[in-house]
Amino acid sequence: MNILGINFSHPDAAAILLIEGEWLAGSEEERFKRVKHWEGFPSESVLFCLNSTSISYEQLDFIAVAGDVTSNFFRKMLFLWQHPNHLKKTKKVFEGFSKEWERHFPEWLLADKLRFVEHHRAHLASAFYSSPFEEAMIYSVDGSGDFSTSMWGIGKGNKIKIMGNTCFPHSLGLFYTAASQYLGFYEVGDEYKVMGLAAYGKPVFFDDILKIFQLQKDGTFTLSALYFKWDNPLVKENNASGRPGIPLFYSELWVSKWGIPKFLGEEISSFHADFAASTQKVFEYILMNRLNYLAGKWDTRNLCLAGGSMQNSVAMGKIKEFTPYRNIYIPSASNDAGLSLGAAQWVHFQRENGRRKEPIYHSFKGISYDDDEIKAICIQEKLIFQEHSMEEIIQKVASILMAGGIIGWFQGRAEFGPRSLGNRSILANPSVPGIRDKLNGIIKNREKFRPFALSVLAECQQDFIGCDDFLPFMEQVIIPEGKALNQIESLLHIDQSVRIQTVRKEDNDLFYQLMRSFYKTSGIPALLNTSFNENEPIINSPLEAIRCFQRTELDYLIMGKILIKK
Repeated sequence: MNILGINFSHPDAAAILLIEGEWLAGSEEERFKRVKHWEGFPSESVLFCLNSTSISYEQLDFIAVAGDVTSNFFRKMLFLWQHPNHLKKTKKVFEGFSKEWERHFPEWLLADKLRFVEHHRAHLASAFYSSPFEEAMIYSVDGSGDFSTSMWGIGKGNKIKIMGNTCFPHSLGLFYTAASQYLGFYEVGDEYKVMGLAAYGKPVFFDDILKIFQLQKDGTFTLSALYFKWDNPLVKENNASGRPGIPLFYSELWVSKWGIPKFLGEEISSFHADFAASTQKVFEYILMNRLNYLAGKWDTRNLCLAGGSMQNSVAMGKIKEFTPYRNIYIPSASNDAGLSLGAAQWVHFQRENGRRKEPIYHSFKGISYDDDEIKAICIQEKLIFQEHSMEEIIQKVASILMAGGIIGWFQGRAEFGPRSLGNRSILANPSVPGIRDKLNGIIKNREKFRPFALSVLAECQQDFIGCDDFLPFMEQVIIPEGKALNQIESLLHIDQSVRIQTVRKEDNDLFYQLMRSFYKTSGIPALLNTSFNENEPIINSPLEAIRCFQRTELDYLIMGKILIKK
């Protein structure tokens, strides 16, 4: 069975290809369009998936699209009657896919291939069917999708049983978005900035902000309507560039209670940090309250999580401490890009009774370039470069990192999901004094309070940072212990925390070899790892890597066997 999975009606448009249940190719459209969180029809991602696997359109059995406007139908109709401004967006989703498909691929008739999968069912599928668990609790939380804001169920074997959902507008995700907007972070996906800022403040507004929620005994809640604006469409119409936009969700009550919101460009104050800390603590409190109820109702201690809210890696790192769950799986793209994978998996396993495959522990499903292609682009750009064997590249890069150099690392297939995991990465020695401020200030050109991640060799992780959890997708933030503290002090966030990626040979052999070489040279089994970009989507091609290298303060660019020094 060949299934093309698509996220179309939400930001982070994407496409993936599933062949007999195995994920072979996938990309977010933003990587091609070069617009962050691009929303619309992922035409270039579709073509990439088919071309890279030599699967023709005729060989596709199904096209699985995340989104089903018939779900929660009566509650939707009531809300639309009360808030008619939402009708245009709903109509666009209902009619849009077939029209967009015909516009981009007029020769490929949809016929009976098309299958729609409800938003949160796709999220649940992307988590459970990718996991190693035979049975697990599955929980999805985000802003809103198909009028649900969360959904939970039990996965067993190749089936998922839906146990319940929460409907819009009662949304933990939209609460966090509203708080982000109040703090001056207005773009889609800016919530992670609040998570980083929170470490600089104290949760002094916790009790006050918690009053927004009316908590139930089972951990669900309703939001006080006085604090929010629901009259505008949830997602604004795209502009010509495909850049998604969202309206302001917080009401004037926020201003009267807590003061004038932060304006773009305004200096961060202690108030803003305290409000961020309070928002983060409320988020964690609500989430843990709900997870504890689910753990008490169902015996399994395996937990699969998805939805944009599960990108909150600080909260994810606290689940084992504050709930009974012992084994946690979060996919590489728990955001809406992962809906494309989940929609295809739902059709393959849930509807067509397909057999489960091996768990997914890496996300290198994107585009790649061979050495000849990379060399040709370097020549075209008139660059001075060195060409080495891969063994020499590994040795040279380890020495560069040991000496304090910062490199752009471009290898193999691009990652699927919002995090660079060793193929499209900026890498640095985590022991270099001031490395965090340098990267934020003159390379990434972003807010100084933003944290970085640490990639750690799997066999050294427990001894080095005191954590034995397998974290292949940088999905959790921890407070490290053990030998690491003196060696990575410059990398740690203000609260001494760090986001972790576990690196194994079987998941990424080349990155593993580089880290082993650096370990042998430095005695440090870890590297600072951040996304290869500068206020843009993660770079996708050699030319984009070159442009980023040229306009930033990166010291070296490594692409395949090519080494370029600034």
